[in-house]
Formats: sequence, structure tokens, C-alpha cells
Amino acid sequence: MRKLAMFIAASCWLACASVAQACKPVYHADPVADFIRDARISASPGFVIFSGDIVSVSEYRNAGGDLVRDTAVRTEHWWLGSGLGLVLVRSITPKEFPPCGPPSPLAAKEGERWLIFGWARDGRIEPYTDPRVTMPLLHGHPPADMTRKLERIGRGVPRS
Repeated sequence: MRKLAMFIAASCWLACASVAQACKPVYHADPVADFIRDARISASPGFVIFSGDIVSVSEYRNAGGDLVRDTAVRTEHWWLGSGLGLVLVRSITPKEFPPCGPPSPLAAKEGERWLIFGWARDGRIEPYTDPRVTMPLLHGHPPADMTRKLERIGRGVPRS
């Protein structure tokens, strides 16, 4: 009986540990390199990297009950992809999300300047919300290490 109790306790511990481990975000050593590699492998023109000022932010629930967050960005520089001077970045948090919790929406606020990695789809940008790449720009420019990585991709193309 004692062995059975120990077996059950160990099984429960392993099951809980497995769920907890599965919910931890997977961080890659170099998310910029991974993003660029994925862009090259897919040969899709949809991958984008740009910076710009947040013009407006709105939230609403769609017909399915998902929370939609639309962020209008006046672009300043494009390192990957190209676009108009004003783009819409859309984050969607599903009404019913996985056990690990909802995906992180783009947490930008009006008036901030951001560096955004994402995918262009259906006339808008879906952000890649890893905070090590999509981030607010505190002094108007990416951190020095990020700037070096972006310069290897290509010079930022100013947009007016």
C-alpha cells in the first residue's frame, strides 16, 4: 500500500511538473537571428521589422468574444519588409486560451516609440511579442546590441 501511495504521489508530481514546464515560454539564445532565419527559410515577404511612434490604441471584443487590440503606428524605419507610413498592428487574445494563459498582446501606449517584429497579413501586422525583440524604445533608438544586429540585416530605411 505504501508503494502504491508513493507511486501515485510521484506520478502527480511528474504530471504537475510537466504542465508547469510546458507553460514556460521557449526563449531562443538569439531571437533576432531565429526570426531572420525563419524569414529566409519561408521566403515569405510577410516578415517585418520596423520602428515607429504609437499614434492610437483601441480594444474591442470581436463576434467570437476574442479581445482585439489595434495599435496604429506611424513608421520611422524599416529593416525588413516595407510599408506605408502608417500601419495597423493587431494583437488578438482568444476568449478561450490554452492552459498556459493567453498570448501577450502588444502592450504599447499612445505616444511611445516601439521596435516591432512581426508578420504582415491581410493588410495589418501581427506582432511577435518576445520582449527581447519587440520593445519600447526608451531613447528613440534600439539598444546598441540590437542596433548592431539590425544593421547586419540592412540599413533602416527612413519613412517620412
